[in-house]
Amino acid sequence: MSPYAWTTDSDEEAEDSVIVDIRGDAVKLPSGETQYENVCAFIYWSEKVNSLRVFKTILDGPYPVVKALKQAETLRLVWQYESVALWMPHRSIWRDEWGELRALEGIAPPNFGDE
Repeated sequence: MSPYAWTTDSDEEAEDSVIVDIRGDAVKLPSGETQYENVCAFIYWSEKVNSLRVFKTILDGPYPVVKALKQAETLRLVWQYESVALWMPHRSIWRDEWGELRALEGIAPPNFGDE
Protein backbone atom coordinates (compact mmCIF):
# COMPACT_ATOMS: atom_id res chain seq x y z
CA MET A 1 0.00 0.00 0.00
CA SER A 2 1.20 3.51 -0.80
CA PRO A 3 2.03 5.95 1.98
CA TYR A 4 -0.93 8.03 3.12
CA ALA A 5 -1.24 11.64 2.06
CA TRP A 6 -1.88 13.73 5.18
CA THR A 7 -2.47 17.25 6.38
CA THR A 8 -2.85 19.26 9.57
CA ASP A 9 -4.61 22.06 7.64
CA SER A 10 -8.35 21.79 8.30
CA ASP A 11 -9.04 23.95 5.23
CA GLU A 12 -7.20 21.65 2.79
CA GLU A 13 -9.59 19.56 0.73
CA ALA A 14 -9.29 16.35 -1.25
CA GLU A 15 -12.49 16.02 -3.24
CA ASP A 16 -11.66 12.59 -4.67
CA SER A 17 -10.43 11.03 -1.42
CA VAL A 18 -12.04 9.30 1.49
CA ILE A 19 -10.72 11.21 4.50
CA VAL A 20 -9.82 9.67 7.85
CA ASP A 21 -9.94 12.37 10.53
CA ILE A 22 -7.73 11.27 13.44
CA ARG A 23 -8.37 13.05 16.74
CA GLY A 24 -7.39 12.77 20.37
CA ASP A 25 -7.08 14.64 23.63
CA ALA A 26 -3.87 16.70 23.57
CA VAL A 27 -1.78 16.50 26.75
CA LYS A 28 1.32 18.70 27.20
CA LEU A 29 4.25 16.80 28.64
CA PRO A 30 6.83 18.44 30.95
CA SER A 31 9.27 18.29 28.01
CA GLY A 32 6.96 20.61 26.07
CA GLU A 33 5.94 17.89 23.62
CA THR A 34 2.30 17.05 23.03
CA GLN A 35 1.02 13.54 23.56
CA TYR A 36 -2.42 12.40 22.38
CA GLU A 37 -4.73 10.21 24.44
CA ASN A 38 -8.11 8.68 23.65
CA VAL A 39 -7.24 8.71 19.94
CA CYS A 40 -10.05 7.80 17.56
CA ALA A 41 -10.95 8.38 13.93
CA PHE A 42 -13.88 9.54 11.85
CA ILE A 43 -14.43 8.87 8.15
CA TYR A 44 -15.84 11.41 5.72
CA TRP A 45 -15.92 12.12 2.01
CA SER A 46 -17.02 14.76 -0.44
CA GLU A 47 -20.19 14.09 -2.39
CA LYS A 48 -19.47 11.91 -5.39
CA VAL A 49 -21.52 10.78 -8.36
CA ASN A 50 -20.33 7.68 -10.16
CA SER A 51 -21.79 4.81 -12.18
CA LEU A 52 -23.21 3.27 -9.01
CA ARG A 53 -25.06 6.24 -7.47
CA VAL A 54 -24.68 9.54 -5.62
CA PHE A 55 -22.68 9.29 -2.40
CA LYS A 56 -23.64 12.13 -0.09
CA THR A 57 -21.17 13.79 2.26
CA ILE A 58 -21.27 12.21 5.70
CA LEU A 59 -19.14 11.98 8.87
CA ASP A 60 -19.05 8.47 10.33
CA GLY A 61 -17.47 7.35 13.57
CA PRO A 62 -15.78 7.35 15.97
CA TYR A 63 -13.75 4.22 15.25
CA PRO A 64 -10.41 2.90 16.39
CA VAL A 65 -7.85 4.23 13.89
CA VAL A 66 -7.00 0.85 12.33
CA LYS A 67 -10.68 0.05 11.79
CA ALA A 68 -11.29 3.49 10.24
CA LEU A 69 -8.34 3.06 7.85
CA LYS A 70 -9.61 -0.37 6.73
CA GLN A 71 -13.17 0.91 6.32
CA ALA A 72 -11.97 3.96 4.36
CA GLU A 73 -9.99 1.73 1.99
CA THR A 74 -13.06 -0.45 1.41
CA LEU A 75 -15.18 2.63 0.72
CA ARG A 76 -12.52 3.98 -1.64
CA LEU A 77 -12.56 0.79 -3.71
CA VAL A 78 -16.32 0.31 -3.77
CA TRP A 79 -17.21 3.94 -4.43
CA GLN A 80 -14.33 4.57 -6.83
CA TYR A 81 -12.54 7.36 -4.98
CA GLU A 82 -8.90 7.95 -5.93
CA SER A 83 -7.31 7.62 -2.49
CA VAL A 84 -7.56 7.61 1.28
CA ALA A 85 -6.09 10.74 2.87
CA LEU A 86 -5.65 11.75 6.50
CA TRP A 87 -6.35 14.83 8.59
CA MET A 88 -4.59 15.08 11.96
CA PRO A 89 -4.18 17.96 14.40
CA HIS A 90 -0.42 17.30 14.47
CA ARG A 91 1.99 14.78 12.90
CA SER A 92 2.85 13.44 16.37
CA ILE A 93 -0.59 11.82 16.78
CA TRP A 94 0.36 9.23 14.12
CA ARG A 95 1.57 5.76 15.19
CA ASP A 96 3.91 3.85 12.86
CA GLU A 97 1.94 0.63 13.37
CA TRP A 98 -1.01 2.22 11.53
CA GLY A 99 0.94 2.50 8.27
CA GLU A 100 3.26 4.82 6.42
CA LEU A 101 2.81 8.55 5.82
CA ARG A 102 4.15 10.53 2.89
CA ALA A 103 7.29 12.42 3.88
CA LEU A 104 5.76 15.80 3.01
CA GLU A 105 2.51 17.12 4.36
CA GLY A 106 -0.29 17.77 1.87
CA ILE A 107 -3.27 15.87 0.52
CA ALA A 108 -3.39 17.42 -2.95
CA PRO A 109 -2.26 14.97 -5.63
CA PRO A 110 1.50 15.02 -6.26
CA ASN A 111 2.57 17.36 -9.05
CA PHE A 112 4.25 15.38 -11.79
CA GLY A 113 5.21 18.43 -13.87
CA ASP A 114 3.51 20.30 -16.66
CA GLU A 115 1.61 18.03 -19.01
